[in-house]
Order: sequence, then structure tokens, then C-alpha cells
Amino acid sequence: MEKYQVARLILIISLFLLIIGCEYDVAEPGWYDDYTRPPEPAISGIEPADSATAGINLIKIYGSNFATPPIANKVYFNNVGSEVVDGSNDYLVVRRPNLVADSVVVKVASDSADIPVSYDRLYKVSKVWQKYGGFVENVELAALTVDANGNLYVVQRSPATVYKVDSVGVRTSFGNATRTSATDVRVSPDGNLVILKDYRRIYRYYLATQEEVEWLDSKKTSKTAKSGDYDRFGNFYYGGVETDLRVVAAIEDSTGVESGFYASDEIQCIRVFNDYLYVMIGSPPTGIWRHSVSSDGTLGAKELVLDWADVGEYTEAIPRTFTMTSTGDLYIGLEYEQSIMIWNSADNSVDLLYKDIVPSYAVHLEWGPDRYLYMLIGGDEWTVIQIDMGSLRGASR
Repeated sequence: MEKYQVARLILIISLFLLIIGCEYDVAEPGWYDDYTRPPEPAISGIEPADSATAGINLIKIYGSNFATPPIANKVYFNNVGSEVVDGSNDYLVVRRPNLVADSVVVKVASDSADIPVSYDRLYKVSKVWQKYGGFVENVELAALTVDANGNLYVVQRSPATVYKVDSVGVRTSFGNATRTSATDVRVSPDGNLVILKDYRRIYRYYLATQEEVEWLDSKKTSKTAKSGDYDRFGNFYYGGVETDLRVVAAIEDSTGVESGFYASDEIQCIRVFNDYLYVMIGSPPTGIWRHSVSSDGTLGAKELVLDWADVGEYTEAIPRTFTMTSTGDLYIGLEYEQSIMIWNSADNSVDLLYKDIVPSYAVHLEWGPDRYLYMLIGGDEWTVIQIDMGSLRGASR
């Protein structure tokens, strides 16, 4: 028995010595280390300097120690956040903020820094759009166009009325038009209007007498007429749902000749720029094509300009109208939460104009003769707005 107790005691002592002799490879607690403050970001400059005037869509902030990736930074103009679209350690590119103010504090809050950093100069953000023409909201408007002098002509759907808004924004009524619904309106070579109505008939509207006279009746050809435009030679082009693109030569007065290019397509919008006829096809949207035009109305080959499959995240947006800048870029009006898409002709990229600033749902877009772009809004508002594009201009007709 004594031998057993002695052996047991030896075993316990051996285990105790084994335990206290073990060493564990454990890192020292981090709270004993001295704290190293991450480098603070700094703003050294902004492009454009001093202010984001009209026409500026993106703003570039220069500095140092910005967090990467770019979305790890938050940028504020006063207390209004701005979407970061690109950047690196020493610059950030952000969208124009939805803000109008003369004294703006620009701040960058980086995930890698303890506190936000502010630019040492106040910035200015200018107004870029306003309601135009004094239209009453929720009275449905149908179409608009602009003449060479900057006068807008707006066709109201109900009650059917033609309005003129002069170059300083004063609106006058030209009286009632026919009760059928308008889908497009253009300024004719003689300075009067051509109104496409009811998807069937095309009327001439004489401004001096306020007289509306039927010009073309596509119903006689079992065709529809939704959109149309003139070239600088006086030829008129129009089309609709499976109508084909029809050409009415300046020397003729008929329902037009089928071009043979779009017999099975739905033509959404037709516009002429720089001696090219552009045709938007939908729905569903498939793209925009163009043809060269000649003095007798003969069309050149069909060329793809924009494949709607290439617009990335915006493929679900429904295009309704379009216009073109003097640099050849397309501005496409959308039935979408963002109203205007920009297609860049140089690299085939797409972006949004004044994202989250301009109201939604573009029905018609028209450039004036100067820096203003006019948009007829549909949806719940039905009004006209004037968009300031700064130094940018529309394409020649």
C-alpha cells in the first residue's frame, strides 16, 4: 500500500512539473503597442477650380492619402453626398451634387482616417435647370420643338392647344389644334409647324392664321406615323410601327416612298443632324442607326450607331427621344428614374447627365440655338424644363 501511495505521489509531481514547464507560442496583446495614426487625407485642389458651373457633370478632387478602393471615401458638398465614380490615392472623381449654393464646404471622409478633411476654400455649385414656360403641372403635354430663334412650340394634348414660348420664356397660345393626340412636332422649312397626330395623320399648322391643314394621311397606306423630321434640303422623313421609314421629297406632296430599311421595326424617334438621318428603334429598344442624306432624299447605307445591348446597367431603361451635341454625342431621353443618358461618340461609353438632379421621365428633348437643352417631362408632372449645358451646343441640322 505504501508503495502504491509513493508511486501515485511521484506521478502527480511529474505531471505538475510537466505542466509548469510548457511554453505557449501566443502573441503579445495588441493593447500594449503604441497607436500609429493612419496618414490623414488632404485636399490640394478641385477641378474645375472655384465653382461647378453649368455643363459640368463630373468634379475631380486632388489630394493625398485617399482611401482605396475609391468607394472607401465619402465626399460631401456641405452636407450633400456625391457619388464617387473613380479615384486613387491622390484623386477622386465625383458626380455633380444635387445642390445649388454659393458657399460650399467640400469634405472627404476616408475609411482609413479618423476624421473628415475639408478643402481650405469655399466652392460654388450653380443651378443647372428650371421649369420653363409656366405650364401647369398634370395638364398633359404631347410634343415640343424649337426654332432657329430659340422659340419653343409645345403641343398640349388635352385640351388640344399649340403654345409658343419665346426666347425669354414668355408663353402665348396659338389657339386650339385638332383633338387627336400629337406624337411629334417639327418646324418646317417655311417656319410653320408640322404636327404628327394620332399615329396616322400629319398636319401643317400655319402660325400666322392658326390654321391646321391635313398634309399626309398614312392611314391610306395602312401605315402609322409617330415621329418625323426635315433635312436641310426640305425632304421630310417619318415612320412608326412597322411602317418602314418613308421619305417625302421636297419636290413632292405625297404620302412618301418607303425606304426599305425598317419594314418590320417600330420607329420610336427620327432626327436629322449634320446631313445624317438618325433612327431610334424600339420597343423593345434595339438601338440607333443612321443614314447619310442627299438633296433629293436618297438615303445612304444603314449604319449602326448605338447597340442598346451595349449600354450596360441601363438596358432596362426605355428610350423615348434623343438629340445630338455639336461634338457628335447623343443625349437620349429615358423613361427611367434618370432621364438623360449620354452616349460618347469617341469611345462608345455611356453615362448619365446630371444624375439625381434633373427630374425623371423625358418625353421629348430639343436643343435650342444656344446653350439650353429643353425637355418635356411626362409621368406625374407634364411640364417643360430648361437645362443649362454651359459651353456645350447642339448639332447643326
